[in-house]
Amino acid sequence: MIDPGNRSSRPVIIHGSREVSRREFDSRVAMLARELIARGVRSEVAVGIQMDRSIEQVIAIHAVITAGGHFVPLDAQLPVDRSRYMVSTAGVRLVVVTGSGRAEAADRFGDLADIHVFDGSDPAGDEPPVTDADRAAPVRPDNAAFTLFTSGSTGRPKAVVITHEGVANRLEADAEQYDLSDEDVFLYKAPINFDVAVREVFLPVTVGATMVIAEHGMHGDPAHLADLIRRHGVTVVHFVPAMLAAFNEVLGARLGELNSLRLVMTGGEALTAPVARDLMAYLPETRVQNQYGPAEASIVATVHRVDADSRTVPIGTPTRWVEAYVLDDLLDIAPTGVPGELYLGGKQLARGYAGRADLTADRFVADPFGEPGARLYRTGDRARWNTEGQLEYLGRNDFQVKLRGQRLELGEVEAALAAAPGVLHAAATVVDTPGGQQLVGYLAPHDVDVDAVAAGLAARLPEYMRPTTWVRLESMPLNTSGKVDRRSLPAPEFGASEFVAPETPDEEAVARLFADLLGLEQVSVNDSFFDLGGSSLSAARIAARVSDELGVEVTVRDVFDAPSVRELLSATSGRG
Repeated sequence: MIDPGNRSSRPVIIHGSREVSRREFDSRVAMLARELIARGVRSEVAVGIQMDRSIEQVIAIHAVITAGGHFVPLDAQLPVDRSRYMVSTAGVRLVVVTGSGRAEAADRFGDLADIHVFDGSDPAGDEPPVTDADRAAPVRPDNAAFTLFTSGSTGRPKAVVITHEGVANRLEADAEQYDLSDEDVFLYKAPINFDVAVREVFLPVTVGATMVIAEHGMHGDPAHLADLIRRHGVTVVHFVPAMLAAFNEVLGARLGELNSLRLVMTGGEALTAPVARDLMAYLPETRVQNQYGPAEASIVATVHRVDADSRTVPIGTPTRWVEAYVLDDLLDIAPTGVPGELYLGGKQLARGYAGRADLTADRFVADPFGEPGARLYRTGDRARWNTEGQLEYLGRNDFQVKLRGQRLELGEVEAALAAAPGVLHAAATVVDTPGGQQLVGYLAPHDVDVDAVAAGLAARLPEYMRPTTWVRLESMPLNTSGKVDRRSLPAPEFGASEFVAPETPDEEAVARLFADLLGLEQVSVNDSFFDLGGSSLSAARIAARVSDELGVEVTVRDVFDAPSVRELLSATSGRG
């Protein structure tokens, strides 16, 4: 990683009412790093981090890197089998947790890895920086820095191993391109298993800036994020486009109050021009930067600065140390305007996939345009160069999709569905609804127990990979090759239970808001918002609309905990 030369007197981390100075941060990182070194952490040793987003989590991640190891983000909410597969595949030897997470981690990983408890205590005095003299071996640019797991088509997640060189190049390029300094304030809100979180954790420390941490579980609540931006003068933030759209809608004209924002970065899925324009209409001085890049290219590979009058938003041009080619099936360069597959090269390429030499060889191929030994990453994305020298994203050429910014292999979902008892055939797809994107599971035969299938998936897949809508079929439509004919899959129907009419003016008002947002004619007061087609992002919208309608505070968590009209009104009654 980069050794930041600027050590600001301002806090390096703010979380709730807690603040950590740069001096305290450096000492606590060094103290924990020495503890890890004493437990055998060195170059190429994988260390799991299973903590909620917090000051301790950030310190632990930096301490693993400082000790010379590489970190693997883990989540206690993941199914146990999936977590164990991740630990085994990445070769994790030690899992760092807080005291409250020790028992759960020991039960989950005790036979696979040792558990190290980080209690967050302060050093007795200033802890000297860790150097190569302290480490078991020097850290080299080609050593692993972190391993991220992404959805895999075989039914198992893929372990992408990113090197110190790749991450350092990314951070240096960002710092230079966006003129980042110790005057900036970053918002850390991404889930730690999302590659953008790596940048949110390291970039502020790299440039000597301040990091404001969003509360755990609140990264999808626009009102909470806006409050943090306003109170702490946040200047730099990243949004998945779908979340940015919800942020725009929820805040509306109040976006103008967030004038501390000077840089809004987007990525993870396609950004549409109207979403960017909505933000820039209220924050005309804010720079909006569309970014593209898979984890296999160290987070970001191409960028484009969005203009207020843009009609489309390309993914831009390669950043420093990145090469981009649009190639045809014969690996020849496609002419301008002609679609092809996007290949990426340069210093930021990941090492490959842990434990999957076959997949690494398939996706990381010899670079026909580079020096001997140079590689290209075959992204699976279709793109073309436009006449202005910008890359335009045209979608995928396989069954990988993005759902609210998370990379998802439909094949992995389908493999889990097909393994459920009673399921003969299964398919999965993502559909757009007025309430947001929905992952739909198709099951055959018609008498499959959906509740049993859903319960089984909870033990195998993370929440974002589990269908929220189900369609049961007597048989799956097949094409002439005997494969599922996806074009013939019926559209899901977001049905309601027996209609129960509103009985009060407030119930009428909220039911109308539900119906308008979800594109329905009417809504029963007992129907779940999510059963009717709502999503986590549309939950933010409905929370804001109900708040405005009733003049009371309604949070996204309220909608999840009380998803029907009647339950929501009961849960929020009495609030001023």
